[in-house]
Amino acid sequence: MRLWPFFIFHLLCVVDANGEITVNDFTNQEKTNILDELTVEERQLHLSIVAALMDSDQDSFVTTEELSNWIKRMYKVWVFQRIDNQWPQFDLNADGLVSWEEYTNVTYGERINRPEPKGSHGLKWMLARDAKRFKVVDQDEDQKVNRAEYAAFLYPERFDHMEETAIRQTLGDMDDNGNGVIELGEYIGELHLEEGEPEPESVWLSKRNFKVLDKDGNGNLDTDEIREWIKPIDHIHAEEEAKRLVSECDADKDGKLSKTEILDNYDMFVSSKATNFGRALVQHDEF
Repeated sequence: MRLWPFFIFHLLCVVDANGEITVNDFTNQEKTNILDELTVEERQLHLSIVAALMDSDQDSFVTTEELSNWIKRMYKVWVFQRIDNQWPQFDLNADGLVSWEEYTNVTYGERINRPEPKGSHGLKWMLARDAKRFKVVDQDEDQKVNRAEYAAFLYPERFDHMEETAIRQTLGDMDDNGNGVIELGEYIGELHLEEGEPEPESVWLSKRNFKVLDKDGNGNLDTDEIREWIKPIDHIHAEEEAKRLVSECDADKDGKLSKTEILDNYDMFVSSKATNFGRALVQHDEF
């Protein structure tokens, strides 16, 4: 029986009464400085624990894909930090959940009861938009969400199971004629120019960005192109960083990293996003 992964889970995770895993603050510099007080052997042990967590299929090797996925997890830490910082403000009755009523009261307050000016993106539109997304994450339909669900509600583009919801909402925000794609005019938005007035630089930049996003060059953004557009830029950085680390640390050139290859390159990993610049070696948080 392999006890190592079981030991790591209980060593690295703090699970509350709701079954949620708490993520500590990786940005605490005081905790990062603990590395300076460790012996070489202790530092190697900490990195070996993180390496074991990177190895998702437990085959004793870390592939580029596994390393990329791990770096994306490191990026996602800031999402949970923000949720933890906001939580007391939204969980008004301190029951460990945020209800739809609590969310709308804190977010919109008295505006809900005020008449609003006409416009496609007024308060009613925003409430309807939020309600659809809240319903997706509220799987037991009790009008309440826990921390993990609330994170997916606020940052749907960062959670795989929310990807289609994020795409639909992007289309809902910008597809004014309802034809299922985003056209250049919809991407730029309404523009009112006087006769002879030159286009502002922002329009030129928007047109250039649209051309980059429009991979097939057909003049609109379809679902696949929107999917790439809304993907957080740090996902791209994660893939690039993973490729760099494997390329530079793969001594036997087999396209993956062994535990020895990772430990032999301690300095490179401790200065990388793969360990959140060393902070993961101090706290080993998993979520």
